[in-house]
Amino acid sequence: MQWIGSLSIFISGYFPLALIYTIQNMSIDATSGCFSLNHPTMMMILWVVVIICCIITFVILRGFHKSKGKSVTICSVSNKSGDLLLYTLPYLLALLTVDFNDCIRLLSYAVFIIILFYLMAKTNLIFLNPFLLFLNYNLYEVEYNRGDSSKNALFLAKKNSLREGSAHHIKLLGDNVFIVTDEYTINDSKSD
Repeated sequence: MQWIGSLSIFISGYFPLALIYTIQNMSIDATSGCFSLNHPTMMMILWVVVIICCIITFVILRGFHKSKGKSVTICSVSNKSGDLLLYTLPYLLALLTVDFNDCIRLLSYAVFIIILFYLMAKTNLIFLNPFLLFLNYNLYEVEYNRGDSSKNALFLAKKNSLREGSAHHIKLLGDNVFIVTDEYTINDSKSD
């Protein structure tokens, strides 16, 4: 997958962080009860970027389902979405350290996010993502058969769709990461 797609998937996973930042930057006038944002320009930029990345991620995922892909049979499957705790570190940092009035802290946090993106893209952990979970996708470690060979890879699939012995069509999404495009019966595979 190209780096723009990877970056969009990565940033889309932080839409809850945008919500946290927005709440942290709200002020309530005690007399009128009106809400206002302390950093409206920053919040607008943040939300525009996050919403665009969520849309791009959604479009990317939908695009993979337009054609079937390779036929495989699942030998064993393990859900990796429990490793989502990796996404909680930036949330904790956000709650404890980010001050939109301190440019140095904002710059250091931006550097941290860039390094985190690089590491997560290199290790395919960008697919452990709250936005993907909201879209009902889970990440699985899978041993599968394609023809006479057995292989291991990560599969991004709709929740609870993978089970031992089930047959699926897959497409390459990233380095050794596939997206499951659909399920089929073993008899259907003879037509591939």
